[in-house]
Amino acid sequence: MRLSHYAVMLRGIIFSSKPQPQNANRPISLNIYRHCSELLLDKFIDCVVDKDYNSLLKYGSAPDEMLIRAWDQIYAEFSEISGSPSYKLMANLSKEIGYLEAKILSISLCLDVLKRRPDVGCIKTLRNYGYNYVFDITDVEEYTLALEAIAVRMGAVRIALTQKRNEYNTQINSLSGKEVTRDDFLKIIATLTKYMGFRIDSRQVTVSEYVSYRKLYEQESEINLRNKK
Repeated sequence: MRLSHYAVMLRGIIFSSKPQPQNANRPISLNIYRHCSELLLDKFIDCVVDKDYNSLLKYGSAPDEMLIRAWDQIYAEFSEISGSPSYKLMANLSKEIGYLEAKILSISLCLDVLKRRPDVGCIKTLRNYGYNYVFDITDVEEYTLALEAIAVRMGAVRIALTQKRNEYNTQINSLSGKEVTRDDFLKIIATLTKYMGFRIDSRQVTVSEYVSYRKLYEQESEINLRNKK
């Protein structure tokens, strides 16, 4: 049997080589906001209304794809802490998307390592994902076929990821209805300021604090509505 490029690479095993993660899956940089508890409301509004994801930068710069991933993470957290069933569904979908993305990255990196040298940690990782192959480096052909089989099976994971992303986007579209404007936020802030009895400044209040104020207002409004019935 003619061996693939994997086997060719295995003929000259490179022990010093280290795989480079794909840019699209690099960890989010520390100069980017990633949590509602640290992101100020005015920056959140810029992202929602203007799609200005540079507002997530603490300093310096970052690739657009990394800013978008950070925004997805923040919006998923916002959805979760907001508490409505629709938002919870979005949060769960976001978690599933994150898991599948991490799985694909992890498997890809393990394959990159194993194409160059046997590695106990990578083999253990792949087996934890259910890829229970022998990984016998002394049998180059079988070893190569195992790596190729895993690469093929990753296709199902990628399909699952695409499906979850489509579900997530569908949910966002169903919730949006119309584009949220800056004026919409200003009206809510004005209402919350009146309710809380102190000025809520979007340049000083975090997204988490904003959600807490809004939930308090919504809960009391529901109680008042029930009492009137």
